[in-house]
Amino acid sequence: MSVDKETFKRLCPYPVRPVRKYWSPEVDLAQGKKGSLIFVLGCFLVGRANLLQGLVPFGPALFAALLPKSKVSAGVGAGAIMAGLVTAIGFRQALPYAIVLAILVFGHARAGTRWTAPVRRALTLAVVLLLVRGLTTWASRGTWYDLGLVAFEVILAAVSSMIFAHGLPPALDYKPGTVFSNEQLMSLGLVVAVALAGTAGFSGELLALGDILGRYLGVLLALAGGGTVGAAVGVLVATVGVVSGTAMAEQISILGFAGLLAGLLRETGKPGAALGYVLGELALSLYLLPDKLTWGHLLSPAVALVLFALTPGGWVRELASLVPGTREQQGRQEDYEGRLRQAASGRLGEVGSVMRELATSFQEVVATARTKDEDRLNSLLAALTARVCENCRLYSSCWENEFFKTYKNTFELLALAESHGGLVRDDIPPGIRRQCQRLPELLSTINHLFDTYRINMHWKQRLDDEREVVAAQLAGMAEVMDNLAGELKIDVCTLADVTAAIREELARHNLMAESVETWQGWGGKPEVLIRGFQCPGGRECSVLLTALIGRVIGEPMKVSVESCRLNDAVRDCILKAVPAPSYHFSAAGYSRPKETGDVSGDSFSAVELPDGRQALILSDGMGSGPKAAAESQTAVRLVERLLAAGLGQDVVLQTLNSVLALRSTEECFATLDLALLDPYTASAEFVKVGSCPTFLRRGRTVTVINPGSPPLGILPVVAPAVIRKKLRSKDMLVMISDGVLEYRGERAAGIDWILNYIKRSTEDPEDLALSILDLAQRRAGGVRDDMTALAVSVEAV
Repeated sequence: MSVDKETFKRLCPYPVRPVRKYWSPEVDLAQGKKGSLIFVLGCFLVGRANLLQGLVPFGPALFAALLPKSKVSAGVGAGAIMAGLVTAIGFRQALPYAIVLAILVFGHARAGTRWTAPVRRALTLAVVLLLVRGLTTWASRGTWYDLGLVAFEVILAAVSSMIFAHGLPPALDYKPGTVFSNEQLMSLGLVVAVALAGTAGFSGELLALGDILGRYLGVLLALAGGGTVGAAVGVLVATVGVVSGTAMAEQISILGFAGLLAGLLRETGKPGAALGYVLGELALSLYLLPDKLTWGHLLSPAVALVLFALTPGGWVRELASLVPGTREQQGRQEDYEGRLRQAASGRLGEVGSVMRELATSFQEVVATARTKDEDRLNSLLAALTARVCENCRLYSSCWENEFFKTYKNTFELLALAESHGGLVRDDIPPGIRRQCQRLPELLSTINHLFDTYRINMHWKQRLDDEREVVAAQLAGMAEVMDNLAGELKIDVCTLADVTAAIREELARHNLMAESVETWQGWGGKPEVLIRGFQCPGGRECSVLLTALIGRVIGEPMKVSVESCRLNDAVRDCILKAVPAPSYHFSAAGYSRPKETGDVSGDSFSAVELPDGRQALILSDGMGSGPKAAAESQTAVRLVERLLAAGLGQDVVLQTLNSVLALRSTEECFATLDLALLDPYTASAEFVKVGSCPTFLRRGRTVTVINPGSPPLGILPVVAPAVIRKKLRSKDMLVMISDGVLEYRGERAAGIDWILNYIKRSTEDPEDLALSILDLAQRRAGGVRDDMTALAVSVEAV
């Protein structure tokens, strides 16, 4: 039994030069330069928005909503808001608001988690703003009218703070797959409308920046979200403009109706939405503001429609995916949940296969045990003959000359004992009474053996029944796992900033892909899935993406082709990128059976786990031959499946220990030598249960890893010995079974010979494993017991 020179091997693509990392486990609200710029500009414009030429409630309201997010975002937002206040009302008038912000910071630091409730923050803002603005207005000899305006500003700031707090957190923490509620969208719309009101003062003679952006957002969101969203955005923008003095009251109806009509025509795409918006605004403007309908009045909508025509379709689809009920949102949600169901189905399928394997194992044992009843009767007959007949002088006459007659009579006695529950002298047929000279001894022996046999058979039946119950339960659990495979939904942490950065990098290199998804996989490692990749041909897609994605994420990546149009005759190419390991392991293993048998009782395997670790498994069944091979193969196969299903090593070992203990009524056990190797950190975990030492060579030094622990299948609870080591490049691991240490039929007293050989060896894993077996065979004068050797080399990428 052997495997190739490299049973498993993690190949790292060529190293990619690390650049600025877009990804980190914790992402602040300003994701990238564009996000930071939009955030600062928005805070500045909201701070500028004022009412009645002096009331600025929106800046403090926005700061109160941002304060619980983080110190950095609150500090940057406060600076931008104060800059907006100074440009809107002057430095001297802005000083009271700076005091308000400072008091809010102090209150947040003292209140801690109690500050999280929006109502509490709004009330605190109202009290602070009322005190500061009221005192400054009273000190400057303000009138009762001025104090009334202060009260109005306080109420408006408190209400705005609660509205902003409802929509800002999900927007700042946005990740792909997020869906906003209608209330959250309206909250964000109010923030945008207030920011547009803050553009007052930047307008030219014919063009008003706020008018252009308001109409642009109205038609854009109408196309993305439909008539309801378009009308709501139009009403919000116009209402804030009216309150801030930058628009007339009739604009509320005009922009609301234009957004509604544009949304109703969204099915026809950009041309239909633009036409509906123009018709809606012109129709109501002719009726409500006929004297204002000049060429200059039409210039702002025209510029807004030009910007709308230049907007990429990807932006529209992204906005549409945020609105509940749209086709884009439903399609994205279905794709997202479909991928999660597929991942969950795979995991549950692995667990289900483990359950089926266990059920099959118990069913096979029950079927095998039932075929051995006749053998047990023969053993009972042999025991009776050995105790009563072997020393009798008539033995040759009964068991040689009249074998079949004696055999038949003995089985008749056993049948009578079973039917009568025991034997007395009168139960014995006259012919046997006349023939047997040891009748009393025969009676007592039959009764004793039959009582023992009956007790054994009772408990054996009980054990068989329990095995059948366990097998049925495991089969039922496997069925449940299969049924749940399509139902379970898992929350995967997606990485929106990485996705956007990869899309930008693809576009910069003139590469196209239908979709790019990025999420955190096992251990928090980023994983990238690209669908519909349009490669330039020549099967170079994996090479191109390896370098490209590596530059974006800032660490070497490995790209695998899930499906390819050139090979699989499918419509789309699908590629997946995961972090490339820093180390790879080359492994080789060989096994030789005992010279008196054809099958080795040792089994070994190498498997890659879902988290990227690689497992080496070596098991030695009790004895040698097919029975030992069955036990060790069961151990290796179950360990593979349980680890692949993501179960912890403690659960794996306890399950395996129970299976081996219940598989047979006879003494049965198996050793387990498990090495878990991490190719990312070069850490190794050795789990040894009754196994031989493992040898770790580093340079000219060999370390022996040999903790003591009894084999599996003996004790009710297994207590494995676990050793953790940090590996280095050029290290060599050697794992062996006990047959390697056999010497002249006995276990070798020492291991110096193998230590010295490993220390001096410069061979690769394949040659080293073979050389160890050859040397062990020469020392023992043959293969006295099953022997296995595994060797693993560690290489830095």
